[in-house]
Amino acid sequence: MVINTTGMTANEVNIINKNGDYLLKLIKIEPAEYGKLKLHFEGAEIVEGKVQSDIVSMIEFCDTDKQIFKIVRLRDAFKSPELFNLDDWLNRYVVARVEMQEYNGKTSPNFKKLQYSSHNDKLPPIPEAKQEQSVGNDMANPSVEITEDSIPF
Repeated sequence: MVINTTGMTANEVNIINKNGDYLLKLIKIEPAEYGKLKLHFEGAEIVEGKVQSDIVSMIEFCDTDKQIFKIVRLRDAFKSPELFNLDDWLNRYVVARVEMQEYNGKTSPNFKKLQYSSHNDKLPPIPEAKQEQSVGNDMANPSVEITEDSIPF
């Protein structure tokens, strides 16, 4: 199925406003306030196994400190390695079950289930990133020797 989105931007398409299954493509990643990420998706609803022609969009906010599970769910759906460059996710597809959720009086779309999309098969695999700074390894091998007698609890 060919879908023509020439000249369209996420601002010109409808925001997802109902429960359903959607084929979504990650089209933009940008920082948001308070250390959050703003993930822009664009795609179409899947009805009876067929992708519809109406283009929809969705923005997912993710607090990387408190909501890392959202990133992990996307990582698994994109079949990404555990250490990755977020930019390598751009233009990748995911099949998402979306449910509308009310929060603070506003209703917005929310991912309930994410699955790999075969549309990613034509793309190169997401490479494993090079770790620039070791965060976890420093704690695994501390430079200060700690004995059982020095632990107060």
